Amino acid sequence: LAIDGKSCKNEQLSLLVNHDASATGINRKDRIKLLLHGYAEGSRSTVAFLSTVGPDLNRFSTAVARQDCADGPLIIGPMKGREECCIPLMHALVEKHFGDEGGREMNDICVMMMVTDHPDLVARLLEIKGMSKVSECPAMASDGGLIYQNGDGSYLAMMHPTLG
Repeated sequence: LAIDGKSCKNEQLSLLVNHDASATGINRKDRIKLLLHGYAEGSRSTVAFLSTVGPDLNRFSTAVARQDCADGPLIIGPMKGREECCIPLMHALVEKHFGDEGGREMNDICVMMMVTDHPDLVARLLEIKGMSKVSECPAMASDGGLIYQNGDGSYLAMMHPTLG
């Protein structure tokens, strides 16, 4: 399921917020709401949900993508869940986000994401035609600790640049 971020219902927002809190170890409800509803003129977002077999929140993988201006890149993140759901979530986000733009070639779309601590996922993404790695560096918080060290390990791609 992929929807426009501004159309996200309360129960879908709650699922995103709870899933994000489990993945990151912190409550970012206000940041996620800002991401979904746009924080600048012309920005828009898309949300994707993917359900898989498993207990509790682990059966859902979720992702949000935003585009800050009409010709800007599609920035994917946060993305949480299972690594094998990353590529289907990316496809759902791109198809929903650009599906109404008749004639736009998928090759003309720039997708950006910051994958954290999932080298196997990065390797799979780099196998996709047109994908490339721009940089590699550790994701650390201002206190020098690993980012989201209190999370459950399901955080796949960062909300970046961070909002709020």
